Amino acid sequence: MVGTSPLKGATASLMLLALVVLGSGCALTYTTRDGSLRKVGFMAVESRREGCIELTTTETVGVALDLSAQTGGFSVGYRRITTAEIDSGSTLELEERENRLEPRLFTCIVESR
Repeated sequence: MVGTSPLKGATASLMLLALVVLGSGCALTYTTRDGSLRKVGFMAVESRREGCIELTTTETVGVALDLSAQTGGFSVGYRRITTAEIDSGSTLELEERENRLEPRLFTCIVESR
């Protein structure tokens, strides 16, 4: 009788496990004690400034744990979060275009120094 080696079975299982782990990403988002937002892991982050507005889009694939107060949550799969930070004293109105938040109307207040 021809049998399979236990080593071959273990190697195949290990390779399958490595493929699953490496094929998915992991990400962690949290707020530090001084109020800074930290993002660590497999993700894409895009930030752009338009006038007095900083728009940041974070996309994660795989397992993501978000411990921040703004967008907290846990996800398995795909997650996309867009946040807007507005300079102090400024106002804006956002609208969604093609799955992206775009500023429509905004008034920037520039503080003199």
